[in-house]
Amino acid sequence: MKRLALLTLLAALLPAALSAQETVAFRFGCISYNEVLEAMPEYAQIDSDMVELKAKYDAEMTAAEDEFNAKYEAFLDEYAGYTPAILAKRQGELEDMLNRNEAFRDEARRLLQQARDEKIAAVRKKLDAVIADVANEYSLAFVLSADDKAVPFLNAKMAYNITAAVKNIVAQ
Repeated sequence: MKRLALLTLLAALLPAALSAQETVAFRFGCISYNEVLEAMPEYAQIDSDMVELKAKYDAEMTAAEDEFNAKYEAFLDEYAGYTPAILAKRQGELEDMLNRNEAFRDEARRLLQQARDEKIAAVRKKLDAVIADVANEYSLAFVLSADDKAVPFLNAKMAYNITAAVKNIVAQ
């Protein structure tokens, strides 16, 4: 959707700029956004942080599963001696415990994804600022991302490829 909006904006601005009395030459740059993002030390740290956070959630889920299994085994051992009321109560407790464990597992997945998204957003914000600085340094009107076929054709002779310049800055 962002790409479509960018292309629409460019399509609207280019004719107006070209028809102006004074001809302005647009200079543009291109970048492999994903290549630079993945080369950033902060990006590698995200993976490390996520492994650590996932291990904490996994340990909690394992403890909850162990507790459930112990209660279930005790239930099976004493099953024959339960009255119908006690049997219904114990089955309800086991079912509630199972439901809480499943809810926790789902919530842990959601929280892990949310934590990753927040960390990546912060890294992208930093990268976007560096791209803006480099684009201003090169006096570029705009920078296109050459990733994911966002730009199906790019004449490399007419665009400044700022990937290396941005990589040098973010690697520091």
